[in-house]
Amino acid sequence: LVIDEQIERKLADLVENGHKSLTLKVSPILGAYLERGFNSFLRKWKKKYKCKLKLEEVTNFTVLQSEFYNEKGEALD
Repeated sequence: LVIDEQIERKLADLVENGHKSLTLKVSPILGAYLERGFNSFLRKWKKKYKCKLKLEEVTNFTVLQSEFYNEKGEALD
């Protein structure tokens, strides 16, 4: 699976389970990839899943590491 598909699947599950406001923490490299261009993955996902999605870049993450957090800052699996 491509990394953006993995992240999108996780996002879909979380939104389905009632999470509407999420923070996605990723490495700066992955962050740049997900936010690239006018119609970025991030923009598409926000529209598709009708959720608030904030991207946060974490410098000590491995290149493909990504984690979701709820509005309280709790990590979600």
